[in-house]
Amino acid sequence: MSLLDQEVPGVMSGEIWRELVEKLRDLETLVLADDVPASPQDRAEGWRYLLRFLGAGIRVVIPAGDPDYPEFGRMIENGMSWGLDNPDCNYSWARVRGDATYRIAGRRGSACHLEFQVNTGHFGDGNVGGWQTVSSLNGRELVVAPDNTFELILSPEPHEGNWMRLEPDASFLLLRQYLNDWETERPAEIYIERVGASYPPPR
Repeated sequence: MSLLDQEVPGVMSGEIWRELVEKLRDLETLVLADDVPASPQDRAEGWRYLLRFLGAGIRVVIPAGDPDYPEFGRMIENGMSWGLDNPDCNYSWARVRGDATYRIAGRRGSACHLEFQVNTGHFGDGNVGGWQTVSSLNGRELVVAPDNTFELILSPEPHEGNWMRLEPDASFLLLRQYLNDWETERPAEIYIERVGASYPPPR
């Protein structure tokens, strides 16, 4: 029986949606609290910030949230700015599992700095200070073919060529690409797949 055939109580009753709406309602205190600036512009920017954060969270959890069939998703960009993001950085995120093996491949592009970083935690757990970096690899270390293509393996066991270590609590891969000249530099064109997964993904 697939998940689509199972009657999960919170899904069937709508409770899962009502819980989300209640949690979102609680966030208004971040804008309306007594110690928060309350000018018309500050108030409007507060609501915009919450909407951007919600939009980013949806990207992280739904289209880019499956470690069995990961995708690179943009959860921060110039039109969706939040946190301490750098305006000259192209950020991408993909969920991973610590016990799986992943293949990343594509074209390196020409961004002046590129960095892959495997981390623990999740943007929704409220514990950013408790996250840890499992492994990282930057563009200077990445072995790239003459035609600008590359392949990178993420796995618990060492692998020949470009490789990054996964540990049991690894949970996401963050890709940062910094550009000096947005008109001439090109970000990497890449995809990620879990080795051994059956494609196309199930519904």
